[in-house]
Amino acid sequence: MTKLKVLQLVEDLKIGGLERVIASIAYGLDRKRYDIEVWCFSGRGDIAEELTGNGAKVKMIDIRSCYNPFSILKLASLFKEYKPDIVHTHTYFGNTIGRVAAKLAGVPAVVTHVHSIYRDYAAKHLLIERFLSVFADKIICCSEAVKDFVVKREKIHSKKVIVIYNGALPAESDNPEDMSNYRKAHGIDGTDIVLSTVASLRVQKGHKYFLDGLAHVVKKHNNVKYLIAGEGPLRKELEEYVDKLGLSSNVVFLGTEKNIQTLLGITDIFVLPSLVEGLSLAAVEAMAYGKPIVASRTGGLPEVVTDSVTGYLVPPEDSEGIARRINELIDDKDKRMIMGAEAKKVFEKKFNIKIMLSRIEGLYEDIIHSKQS
Repeated sequence: MTKLKVLQLVEDLKIGGLERVIASIAYGLDRKRYDIEVWCFSGRGDIAEELTGNGAKVKMIDIRSCYNPFSILKLASLFKEYKPDIVHTHTYFGNTIGRVAAKLAGVPAVVTHVHSIYRDYAAKHLLIERFLSVFADKIICCSEAVKDFVVKREKIHSKKVIVIYNGALPAESDNPEDMSNYRKAHGIDGTDIVLSTVASLRVQKGHKYFLDGLAHVVKKHNNVKYLIAGEGPLRKELEEYVDKLGLSSNVVFLGTEKNIQTLLGITDIFVLPSLVEGLSLAAVEAMAYGKPIVASRTGGLPEVVTDSVTGYLVPPEDSEGIARRINELIDDKDKRMIMGAEAKKVFEKKFNIKIMLSRIEGLYEDIIHSKQS
């Protein structure tokens, strides 16, 4: 059987949920059926190095603008040379230039992936997305909330759109020695309650609102450590805000954390105070590790967290509300355990990486079959 050549197209492969989804696709698709490459426009990043180190094919194509006609022509030329059967585009940059270039190059099948809700899109962006949807055979949305945005705001026909939830690997077995060393390295003792967030340090992730809430939490429970994994433009501002709130002994900025498994392993409660969220791979991973989640009721998060079952949902920016729910879970270990166990069950039924990969493979096959019939 001839393999299908599948090309994943993305701006860069720095550490982030979107990039880890792309890596999962590159690793996880059936190698007997697909020959997979990942092309990056403007930068490699940690995920690219990880992929390359594990034998995946990653190519830098050095294209800096998605609006320059010569960039489109260059990409179309590269497509003609490589002759992919399927081009799967990601991010605004990749989705914009990729669809046009694929059309010009006569690529048989084009799949566009939308990973978030882009509330800051101006009218021109919405118009561009509506126009370019003509060049895609199918648009994957990572949640029903994202699909709602694509259909209602971008006005793309629902028949062109499919929801495929982001998937994550099941939890790895805990290594007590690794977990003990990790706790010691970050000044966490045996009586501390560990809260964690994995998210880029950007306004839309809402860290500042939870820090306000944490100030309420530590008044009742000073044995709390809050570990923040991620980098971004707000790091210095957030560090200064932690000092201002007097939380320096409670908050640890981990920066780019490659050892997410151990971080989740020692976590008691996972927190995601986002202002906008397409789905959140980090929350899905926390569920895989059986952790209760306290998150904002926004975007696709209600599709991940079932309120009062696998965790709690609170309104975005509600610092007191999130503090109240955190205190409730700190006070009731049995509830934490029960919610965490339920979260793990939901993960297996809904967010296991096997489900995502199976649905993507099925979509590819359906599109190719429809082209051949």
